[in-house]
Amino acid sequence: MPRLPILLPVILLLLIPCALGGERIRVLNPGQGGAHLETWFRSDPLFEYLWVPSRDFGLGLKTMNKYIKQYFPRTAEAVASYDYILLNSPEVYFFSTQQLQWMYDAIRSGAGGMNGASVMSQITQIHNAWEASILSDAFPNDAAAVIARGGGGTSTISFFSVRVNRNFDDPVWSIYIPYGIEQIVTQKSRMVILREGAEAIAYQVGNFPGNDVPFLAVWEYGEGKGRTMTTGDTMDANCFFTHGWSYYNDYIPDMFINLVYYSTKRTLITDVEIYHRVRSTFQDFRTRMEILLSLIDFTDKFGANTDSIQDEVQELEQMYIDAKELYFEGDHQGTEVKMQEAFDAFTGAEVEARRMKDRALIWVYAIEWLATTSTLMLSSFALWSLMVRRRLYRDVSTTKLA
Repeated sequence: MPRLPILLPVILLLLIPCALGGERIRVLNPGQGGAHLETWFRSDPLFEYLWVPSRDFGLGLKTMNKYIKQYFPRTAEAVASYDYILLNSPEVYFFSTQQLQWMYDAIRSGAGGMNGASVMSQITQIHNAWEASILSDAFPNDAAAVIARGGGGTSTISFFSVRVNRNFDDPVWSIYIPYGIEQIVTQKSRMVILREGAEAIAYQVGNFPGNDVPFLAVWEYGEGKGRTMTTGDTMDANCFFTHGWSYYNDYIPDMFINLVYYSTKRTLITDVEIYHRVRSTFQDFRTRMEILLSLIDFTDKFGANTDSIQDEVQELEQMYIDAKELYFEGDHQGTEVKMQEAFDAFTGAEVEARRMKDRALIWVYAIEWLATTSTLMLSSFALWSLMVRRRLYRDVSTTKLA
């Protein structure tokens, strides 16, 4: 039986969200999902992510209502507990007026937010519902103006690239210019028209006439100065964030996370390389820890004493906690140093775990070898006796009647 005192705390550490050091960023996505969003948010210990499906791809009204009833927060206070509301192309008529009001109030009180794909569609039912909802008032895209031009869909020119606004005060995306953000070419953008008081962090070039169509708009909204954004990306296949990440640029998840930092008024990424390395170390640590725990659990099932590795596992656990605290505080350089210490310590733990496994299995191997060898010897003896020496065979003889 597995020794739960060793394994359970580490499993909980890796799988259950916990608040350490600085505050976590709670993300609510009442919209379209995607494996990329799951990967970006769930692989980063700073985030807690909830997806509420609200895009009907042939599932039907009954199923969509079931999803929203099951997953959407039940009270205004629960919605207000989220720091960031990601509206990734939802169909807002699936939500009640009260639920839309709760999200609006959360943003007005200081939550960050992003509206993906502008007013989302040229389909009248979808974009009219968005423009009529109170929630659209909290975002910097002028939904009424976009609808007046025929919707937010793409023009006849399908491909575009992004040009970063060099005049924007904060280096949200300008730090990624040397990393090829403006060389990514993709398609399926949407029209964005700035409201009064909104600014463009970046422009889209090639899909619509001119070079001044915003790709990423931002403004401050509400008494609590909630900061929201509108992006011309649909965040599904063949778009800037997803297609660009898959085929062009490994830094796109970092660029997206920096937008979340900016919208929630966290400290922005300053050292691109260190942050990029640090985010990947957490996923690597979890992968190696899961393999180590599986090996310990496997060895334990054969009756081996795994207590000797307990201290090493607990030390690794503490290093991970210390690194997360530094990461939550925005100390990416300190996080990198602490995680490197953890990876160095992993080697000894993995060697010890393999040694225990080999020691536990040696008797299994010995018994299997003896069983196989004895079976071979017995079968060989029987074969020799019956087929070669033919001891049991007798010559045929005749009998006579008396």
